[in-house]
Amino acid sequence: MALARDRERAQRQLVRWSARTARDPLFPTEIQIGIAGEVFVGQALGRLPSDSWRVLHGVQWPSGSDIDHLVIGPPGVFTVNSKHHADASVWVGDAMLRVDGRSTDYLRSSMNEARRVARLLLKRCGWAVPVRPVIAVVGARWIRIEADVPSVSVLDGATVDQFVTRLPATLTTEQVGSVFEVARRKRVWSESGGRGSASIPPPTSPAQ
Repeated sequence: MALARDRERAQRQLVRWSARTARDPLFPTEIQIGIAGEVFVGQALGRLPSDSWRVLHGVQWPSGSDIDHLVIGPPGVFTVNSKHHADASVWVGDAMLRVDGRSTDYLRSSMNEARRVARLLLKRCGWAVPVRPVIAVVGARWIRIEADVPSVSVLDGATVDQFVTRLPATLTTEQVGSVFEVARRKRVWSESGGRGSASIPPPTSPAQ
């Protein structure tokens, strides 16, 4: 029952934040677009089975930046970064993601974020928690993956729930619950230290 309440509360907070920023003229249009993308991906993640998956939205770092979505389930932990690019062409290589031909730092940032989460969970949980970086693209015309060994899973935001549930289980039900109990506490993230490094298992490429 408590987990169901946590899930509903997280979804309500995400929707309220989106509605508030959409009405606020002080928020730049690009921020409003970004928030709309986060809500879209959050709703897709809301379709995950509640008996085996846990989702946290907007996990805050001390710097004020945040993890758009932290997903915890049988295959491990996923740091999901939402990117809203309506009608754009997205190309992904081994070390670069381009939007309409323009280079971005999305892959590097996603890898750094996942490493930081893996380091924090190792410290707090006492064992190496598998963490995978994911970029969920919203509204793109097409996404082309041409990386030989993708460092980050890049996929259509509408299919993010299908993607994570297709992966093989690496955590037991007890481990999923243990990681969630750590991750859901705000002070765990607010008291976190520097970036550091940690091992990240190779991601599985999304189906084309």
